[in-house]
Amino acid sequence: MSGKLQLKTWFRVFAAAAFILPAAGLGILVLLIPGMKDTPPVLDYISSAHDQAILFSLILFFMASIFIRRKAIIVVCVLLPAIFWFLSFEQLPVAPRLKGHSTSAPIRLMTLNARADVDTSTDVYLLINEKQPDIICFQESEPYMLRLAETLSEEYPYQVRPESGFGWSTMIISRFPLDPVDQAPRRVMARYEQGSLQSAVIHLPDGDLLVGCCHIIRGNQNRVIWKAGNRGAFEVADRLGKTAAAMKIPALLAGDFNGGPFSIRGRNVRKSDFWLLAQRPTYQSATWPAFLPAFLRVQPDQIYVTSGIFIADQYASHTAGSDHRPLFVDFTLSR
Repeated sequence: MSGKLQLKTWFRVFAAAAFILPAAGLGILVLLIPGMKDTPPVLDYISSAHDQAILFSLILFFMASIFIRRKAIIVVCVLLPAIFWFLSFEQLPVAPRLKGHSTSAPIRLMTLNARADVDTSTDVYLLINEKQPDIICFQESEPYMLRLAETLSEEYPYQVRPESGFGWSTMIISRFPLDPVDQAPRRVMARYEQGSLQSAVIHLPDGDLLVGCCHIIRGNQNRVIWKAGNRGAFEVADRLGKTAAAMKIPALLAGDFNGGPFSIRGRNVRKSDFWLLAQRPTYQSATWPAFLPAFLRVQPDQIYVTSGIFIADQYASHTAGSDHRPLFVDFTLSR
């Protein structure tokens, strides 16, 4: 009998260890990754899925507590993920919120990776009619969003279109007058692009705003391409920030960074010292993959602003045919 009890005890210990070790390892990775100068794509994906990694760690610790029926162990298994989350939660610089009523109506901007290999134009058209954004930033705009932009040319007569034949193309269309400013050079590394940037000064009722629409290349498991994209995130942010500073106007940068706010790309954007996140990352603003529930999605699509912009709201809407959900932000240039 004692032998059976001892066997059960060892089984529980090994079963608990099978859950505790990966849970602790995942929590430690979440803590260590932000401090790494260079991370391979696999580790950076964990950083991009920051909240999901902590949630999975909590589930594993909970499974471990089932096998070790001691209150102290259960408390530790619940507290450890909370400690990991607290220690890893970088104090992200966030734009000021609009409090109370503004002197002017908020401007609504939509950013969407429309997916170049699928015709999503009908779904996107219906979404635009529903949400009525004032400014739209498209990534992977060719060929279908270019055609949609022609359809919308009466409602959005001011447009900055990409050069034809560029698969990672970006595009800005607006209800308000605009002046194109810059198209960042698309540097080639190992025959791949770092990404693209379209930017324009948009003349809003409350003043001028420099808007940048970018798409940073993904790279997957190719470390060379991944590093090129990481540098591209910094160069795009730094370039646009310096342009806005020289013009002495506020700026907004929106697009698909192929990495979350906690990833190396999010950190590279903030290295330029110009940018604030429009809103702290939440499940409400998670955009990819579009078919998953909010708590399982990550946020490769982000919106950054400089000082002088006040955020009323930011959220991801329902899907519009793409594998990314559209991300909206309502903002003003005055309180």
